[in-house]
Amino acid sequence: MKDLYAVDLDGVTGVKACGGNTGDSGTGESCAVFTAIPGTTGAYELTDSKRPELSGLRFTKDELTAAARFILID
Repeated sequence: MKDLYAVDLDGVTGVKACGGNTGDSGTGESCAVFTAIPGTTGAYELTDSKRPELSGLRFTKDELTAAARFILID
């Protein structure tokens, strides 16, 4: 498998997924950005929309599916 962290994502646009408010005042929204990694099949970077300067985590579709199943079962 290709090294997902070796792929340059400069200029690639992701999709923002939001769900719920954070903080006591309820004014902040919790959002994640999913970006398809070019040159791969079923690989994505996950970043925090409020902290775009931080590096994202990169996963294959199978890894994301396994994480979602774990969270839903727990």
